[in-house]
Amino acid sequence: MPTATGPSRFSELSRFATFARTCAIVILAASAVHPAVAQTGPATVAFVWANDAASASYTPSTAYAYNPAGGITINRAGTGLYEVVFAGLGTLTDGQVGGIGNVQVSAYGTTAAICKAVSFGAQTNYSVNVRCYNSDGVLADGRYTVLVTLPGSNPVDLGFVYANLEASASYTADKSWAYSSEDRDVTITRSSAGNYIATFEGLGGAYTASGASLGGHMQATAIGSDNASCQIIGWGNVSGDLSVNVRCFSSSGSSVDSEFSLLAIGKDTDMGGLGFAWADNASSASYTPNTTYSFNESTNGIGITRSSTGVYQVTWTGLSVFGDGIAGGSGHVQVVAYGSSFQPYCMVGGWSGVTAEIRCYTAFGEFHTPVDTQFDVLFLYRQTTATQSGTVDFDAYADGQTITSVVGE
Repeated sequence: MPTATGPSRFSELSRFATFARTCAIVILAASAVHPAVAQTGPATVAFVWANDAASASYTPSTAYAYNPAGGITINRAGTGLYEVVFAGLGTLTDGQVGGIGNVQVSAYGTTAAICKAVSFGAQTNYSVNVRCYNSDGVLADGRYTVLVTLPGSNPVDLGFVYANLEASASYTADKSWAYSSEDRDVTITRSSAGNYIATFEGLGGAYTASGASLGGHMQATAIGSDNASCQIIGWGNVSGDLSVNVRCFSSSGSSVDSEFSLLAIGKDTDMGGLGFAWADNASSASYTPNTTYSFNESTNGIGITRSSTGVYQVTWTGLSVFGDGIAGGSGHVQVVAYGSSFQPYCMVGGWSGVTAEIRCYTAFGEFHTPVDTQFDVLFLYRQTTATQSGTVDFDAYADGQTITSVVGE
């Protein structure tokens, strides 16, 4: 079982001096001959910043919204109650393992709040129901970010699960809602109220071997109609399996059983222009985060500054090469609190360029005051990949195209 002092208990491994991700990509129409070189495809992603808390129905800001299958609409059913509809995205799901995909939700803004998914699923459209709460745990209108991840065509070093039996001592997750690039089971065990271990069988090596997948990254969100939140406690390689500790708690800070959704990303997971960080030094004014568990697809640096108690800025230098002027071109951010010393929650304060602001609060006490804490943060641009000849769209699945050869992967 992983320790809580860092994302894992495995030994720190040296980071590659360079990380070669420059690819030469040839894209042909689906009607062309079968590719001579078999290529695993990236995970399919869709995301949105829900930027209007009060409107009954609206189209979110297109600079911060991306759906490879169509448009996005957000409907408000009542105070703090929302439905996010990704038009046509359900047609990219299927009966394969993990075909329903994974959803992550983060609250957005500068005032303490919790936003979470109540439910998610797909027919032709893909719908995510979201609830937002204020610091008192009462339903309140709020802004938030949503990330949907589908398996795509056999991506590498990717795992996710919807843990939907919150009171069960141990169970194997429904394979419609669970995925591992090792094509093996995902199991959930409950050690006590609100404390869980998700085990991705056979995936541990992908997050510990030296090279492109070193360390990896986790995101988690509580699922359900109550005001519970979840945090990451740690993760590691246990006998070849990826073991992730998750703890859930109420808005008053007490441990509570909860359904949750968990996303595990390795550095070889082609989700798009990817950056992530484990912010491991909560009180430092400025530092470079732990390189084992932080990643910048542009191969440049990552810096974290603390501007005040519980307020941080995370910058992925050079990652903007993956941005552009079309839908979703301004990127996307998700965050989850990390650690075991207390029960905090974190939210996205905003982002500009490749700098994301994160704000964290304590769940203990009446006032939910800002608190210094560790966290895991993800920055993502829509699915493009930088090549020697420019930027190439990587939406092979939505466009009905086939990637026939990749050099340097």
